[in-house]
Amino acid sequence: MGIELFYLVFLLLQRNDSAQGSCFSGSAVTCEDCLLLGPHCAWCSQENYTDSLGFGGRCNTPEILLSNGCHSSFIEFPTSDIEIQRNNPLTESTQSNSSDVTQIAPQNLVLKMRAGNQVTLQVNVRQTEDYPVDLYYLMDLSASMDDDLNMIKELGSTLSKEMSKLTSNFRLGFGSFVEKPVSPFIKTALEEVNNPCRSVHHTCLPTFGYKHVLPLTENAEEFNEIVKKQRISANMDTPEGGFDAVLQAAVCKVQEPCNYEA
Repeated sequence: MGIELFYLVFLLLQRNDSAQGSCFSGSAVTCEDCLLLGPHCAWCSQENYTDSLGFGGRCNTPEILLSNGCHSSFIEFPTSDIEIQRNNPLTESTQSNSSDVTQIAPQNLVLKMRAGNQVTLQVNVRQTEDYPVDLYYLMDLSASMDDDLNMIKELGSTLSKEMSKLTSNFRLGFGSFVEKPVSPFIKTALEEVNNPCRSVHHTCLPTFGYKHVLPLTENAEEFNEIVKKQRISANMDTPEGGFDAVLQAAVCKVQEPCNYEA
């Protein structure tokens, strides 16, 4: 029994040393280095703190530093914290003014996280009935998207039908993009600029960066007609200018007046 008890104590001590090993390795010589070793590590900044490992001994768990004589006021041990600044209750029924609708809670918070730490945050969401929805469809019109263009020619009707199950206030807009019309993204010979599909014996539009085609509208048939009139273009490289187009769509007036509540 005595040998078994001794062996159990030895295992517990060994496990404790293993858990603290990443802090007690002596590799950290600054507070920053120490705190980055793991979320359980702390640093002693006390001037007269002495340890056999020198600077390395200043990095350990808070419990070990305290037991070695470091005062708690000199122990640097940051923790993660969540401060909820605004947490209005979720809206339970349809509101006449959409600006009064709350669909997610909390609405505003400050999250401070220590490297390597985990924080659990509960977010509550409730979809409000008949809330306005604006959908701006931004399409890649490079040559590889020719098949997709044919597939979405009735997209406006399909989207309107499905969205009518959720809201009566739904609008559609349309924009398109290809790539920057400059070298090395396109061929700069005049005949290639005018018809970038010339090498594959096809006629297409000159390359363009972004086009705002249709402002937001409730008319799904107008959306369908606009899509049917679109023609592809082409460019040299595989990645297209999608991010540029998203930025343009975000800063340009895709609707007038602007509905910031949607």
